[in-house]
Amino acid sequence: MITIIRGTDNSIKLNFTENGEPFDITGYEVLFTVKSECKIGKDDDEALITKNITVHSNPEEGESTLNLSSDDTDVQAGNYYWDLRLIKDGVITQTKRDTIEVVEGITKRTS
Repeated sequence: MITIIRGTDNSIKLNFTENGEPFDITGYEVLFTVKSECKIGKDDDEALITKNITVHSNPEEGESTLNLSSDDTDVQAGNYYWDLRLIKDGVITQTKRDTIEVVEGITKRTS
């Protein structure tokens, strides 16, 4: 599970492996989607958060970073479902899924 504070910036490291070894993701795109319901047939246009990642932090070692802005995470606090797909040339190579918890922050001041 991923836990984030509502309305904050977040960077989440992603690691892709195959048979326990880093998987080279050069030329791959990562599609990340968050929805309120875990229904495969539910349209992506109803997603709360969508991100397409095409530039990776260390692609040869299977490393990428999911950057969520404060606007992305400005959703109602609660538990949601996420998945990501690793795609190249229209072929889905890997998929991952889990839950994400969005919690309210405590501090509102910035200095």
